[in-house]
Amino acid sequence: MALYTVKIFKSFVDAPEKEWSNSYEVNGPGAIDLQFATATVNAIVAGERSIHRTYVEFIRGVVSTFVADSAPYDPNTFVTVDISGTGSRPGNTGNREPIDVVLWVKRLAASGRSGKLFYRGVVEDPEVAAPGARRQLTPEALLAYEGLISGLFSLMSNEGQVSLVMAGVSLLNIIYPATAAGVKQVPIRSYSQLPYVRVISNFGFGGVRSVDDDNN
Repeated sequence: MALYTVKIFKSFVDAPEKEWSNSYEVNGPGAIDLQFATATVNAIVAGERSIHRTYVEFIRGVVSTFVADSAPYDPNTFVTVDISGTGSRPGNTGNREPIDVVLWVKRLAASGRSGKLFYRGVVEDPEVAAPGARRQLTPEALLAYEGLISGLFSLMSNEGQVSLVMAGVSLLNIIYPATAAGVKQVPIRSYSQLPYVRVISNFGFGGVRSVDDDNN
């Protein structure tokens, strides 16, 4: 078995120049191949389509070997899978929320902290109430999204055929080196060489929030 990162790239149908992506980690065979990559991307996209609007275009999926933070991907070990089509939920571009407004979905594991997925192009303006500075869904929208998310994990995992996990590196130590007076002290962080891996057991509703306008 090996650990892989899967990125699903999307854009708005009427603004194809602006792309964003969502990233996932999965367990897979020891050597990456097109059959595994295609089946994995298709399963994850099936789940994403179920929550995205018809004005969101799916472009491609990229499956690559997982490498710890700040290290580049090996360019010889990735596969690109072309995708076409849009989200399956009816959408009205006039009601579209700004791209920084996202649906927050929790990645749940048997132990440890939950992970986060932020989906753009999902929530529309009539579904959002904003008391003060904090956005939240209307009661009707809340029930609808809880229902959608309840079936999301089954779709993305293809009834258990795709092993979705959470992976990352652990911070081991921080050293603050001595510096001359007036010189900014830059901490040196050391991380685990091997990633931690936690199997995802389900997804859960997190809420609606604003995040930076960049890739997830």
